[in-house]
Amino acid sequence: MERRDLLSVIPIIEQAQRPTVSTPALIQAAALSEFPSRPIPGLTLNAANSSSPLIGTGPTRRELARERFRASFEGPVSVGPGRFSDQVKTLYFRGLGSSNTFLHGDFQMAIVFPKDPTAPLFGEAVMQDKNTNSQAIAAFPLKGVTPQTYDRLGRPTQLTFSQDPNIYSGIFFVNTSSGTVNIHYSKGSAKVVFNGLVYTIGLTSPLTNSDLYSRGGRITPRSGRAPT
Repeated sequence: MERRDLLSVIPIIEQAQRPTVSTPALIQAAALSEFPSRPIPGLTLNAANSSSPLIGTGPTRRELARERFRASFEGPVSVGPGRFSDQVKTLYFRGLGSSNTFLHGDFQMAIVFPKDPTAPLFGEAVMQDKNTNSQAIAAFPLKGVTPQTYDRLGRPTQLTFSQDPNIYSGIFFVNTSSGTVNIHYSKGSAKVVFNGLVYTIGLTSPLTNSDLYSRGGRITPRSGRAPT
């Protein structure tokens, strides 16, 4: 029989006693380092459009960094007929990707072409964190830009987004959003990049209090971090 050493609990104890930084804090730190207070040209949030009692005007540098949102997804694109008499066709997008608020996510998006050639394009994008612990779901109504930009096949390459007051969950439960959507097509697929500001109330993440739970029922917070 080969020799085997007994397992030691010392490394486990040391790991439990070692101060750790929670996932929300890491995400916030990454956002602060990646987007250091640099405003997005021409992009602001309208506090009057928010249902949050905590939002104000004149965001601080730290708040601007916290609100900065970027997500990228890639997947297949298909086209279908209009679902109503005033619509010509609809582009459907599906894909996988990530953002600076969740590591692995998926999304679905639809862009509608109105029958009126002078009417702007419109649509909806819905994304969610594949880690269901965060319960993160966000939806952004889309609107065409002026003048509308297309590729050589007549597919839109840029739109704007705002917040959907009817679709949200988890960390995005109360949000105010504003930004742009850029689309790059490649054969039957597309890469879709969201870039903008997303204000959240910071009190609806199911993971915020994860550091307060410990064996034996003792409350041992690892940090005094602010909500993300």
